[in-house]
Amino acid sequence: MKLNLGSGEMLKKKWINFDAQILSRGGVSTNVVGMIEDMPFKENSFDEILCSHVVEHFYYEDALQMLRDIHYVLKPGGVVIMEGPCVLGVYWYYIEGWGGRKEPDVINLIHAFYPRQNRDKYGDGWFHRSGWTGCYLAQEMVELGYKIRHVGKGWTHGMGKRDFRVEGIKV
Repeated sequence: MKLNLGSGEMLKKKWINFDAQILSRGGVSTNVVGMIEDMPFKENSFDEILCSHVVEHFYYEDALQMLRDIHYVLKPGGVVIMEGPCVLGVYWYYIEGWGGRKEPDVINLIHAFYPRQNRDKYGDGWFHRSGWTGCYLAQEMVELGYKIRHVGKGWTHGMGKRDFRVEGIKV
């Protein structure tokens, strides 16, 4: 079984899509509605968990608890994939020109860290509360009992090096 944790509108076929609200897109809908802090899953339930652009919506201590909860529901040898905006990558993307711009784009830099559209669409619960890099998140994951198999650029949002991707294995 595969879990798309905090799926939002990035719903996946043949996965359990878990989110705080029912969403539908491309013939796929949220399967399980609830809060991540109260995941209703049993220990060792999933072979793979995708958590894309979720960790930054939690305060630091709550994000670590989420990683503990993921570890609990992940089977031994199972894989967790964490993606999110890299605080350094966001800066380089909008200010240093990785996004192909010739001029710094301070407005989009600010909106990347504090996305007004998320608040307008989903409410204050979806505001960014913490910042991460792939290496920083990987370090925290190791301390929580994960073996890291990959740290690199994000895939799910198509923004390349602006985002991080960390893949960990439950040991």
